[in-house]
Amino acid sequence: MRRPLCAAGVLAAAVLALGAASPAVAARGEIVFVRLDGNSVHRANPSGCLRIPAETAGVVNSTNARIKVMKGSCQSADARVVEANDDGVVFPWEKYVVVM
Repeated sequence: MRRPLCAAGVLAAAVLALGAASPAVAARGEIVFVRLDGNSVHRANPSGCLRIPAETAGVVNSTNARIKVMKGSCQSADARVVEANDDGVVFPWEKYVVVM
């Protein structure tokens, strides 16, 4: 009886690992980072965590997904949400955008 329990445990762990490792789905549309000099950087169909380009003053979320503007890292607790089809200011201490 011991062997089937071990096999069942290994199978359950493998299923959980595969479910957790599924790739993130890209948002449709683009995120536009507006720089202080008036130029902009476009990211089409973004996914995951993106570094905010240097000297960015604002972000335009022209996607179908919400994004989080992060301070310290992609896992930072300090974040604010920019809804789909909305825009916001980017402060100098904000370094990343995470597509939700």
